[in-house]
Amino acid sequence: EGRRGGSARPSLLRTGVNRRVARDYTVWTHVIRDRIFPGQTHMTRQYFLTDRYVHTAEHAKKWVDETVSGMMYDYADSDDGRDLKLYVSFDGSSFAMIADEEECLDPCSALKCTGRSTPEKGYAPFFYIACGPKAYFGPDKYHFAPVDDDENGGIVRPYLCDDEGGDPSTEPQWRLMGYFSVEETGECAIPKGAQYNENLCDHTPAESRKLGSSQSAS
Repeated sequence: EGRRGGSARPSLLRTGVNRRVARDYTVWTHVIRDRIFPGQTHMTRQYFLTDRYVHTAEHAKKWVDETVSGMMYDYADSDDGRDLKLYVSFDGSSFAMIADEEECLDPCSALKCTGRSTPEKGYAPFFYIACGPKAYFGPDKYHFAPVDDDENGGIVRPYLCDDEGGDPSTEPQWRLMGYFSVEETGECAIPKGAQYNENLCDHTPAESRKLGSSQSAS
């Protein structure tokens, strides 16, 4: 079923040892000949065991039933997920993400846009990336990643922060925030450098509490 529209030949798994002395590695090649259409996902789960040779076969039997290989059709649409709401503080310094059924209690924040908690057609994953004092929210996974010059092949290194994030050796902190419409990406743009604050919508700011107390007392 997974080969619908693809090659008539079955998928291929090559394993073994490398016969080249100059290169020390173990061969593990999985050739998938399925043709994947929009809305479909090919899934494979395999395990590579390392142990003494006399024990490997025995241990491998325990994992045979755990392996998976096949196609999922319209999997994204099969999960209802939840609507998400993006709130940004009035001063643009912070933002928060809450579920649609929740209410933001911070009067100094406003609803910016809405998204989804699960993948959907026409939606892109949005990430929150923090590199030292710098922060980014959006679909660019490599926003802070340094890129080597052309002489080194233009390699992107997302596990490091570029100079804009301060110390280039600083490791970025990643968080998948949700999925948002590709056509409405601009509507979800937040002020540059805004920090994620998961408690933003959980309470009323101190200034508002003081104002409310003084009004009630009078």
